[in-house]
Amino acid sequence: MIIEIEDYKLIQDGTTFNLVWVTKSEETIIEEVDGRRVRTKTGKLVDRDVDFGYNMQLEYCIHKIVMNNLSQKDLRVNLEKWINMYREEREKITKLINNQI
Repeated sequence: MIIEIEDYKLIQDGTTFNLVWVTKSEETIIEEVDGRRVRTKTGKLVDRDVDFGYNMQLEYCIHKIVMNNLSQKDLRVNLEKWINMYREEREKITKLINNQI
């Protein structure tokens, strides 16, 4: 079973999950030029799966999602603000889960 949460996929593997981050990346094609293989970017954005971990409990998957979301923000904050941001991100995901139970 594959569960989608925001830009992530949780792939169930028995009682654990494999975590994949789906991000946008510029498409690259490989062409042969003068007998050499050359990578060329097309300018087209495509979904790219980034493996984030294997055989993890759901709780740890949520933690990794929250930490990655926070690391994508280009901010400089004090510890108190960071803790509040962490709490808000975590609550956003846990509310999705709790509303479905």
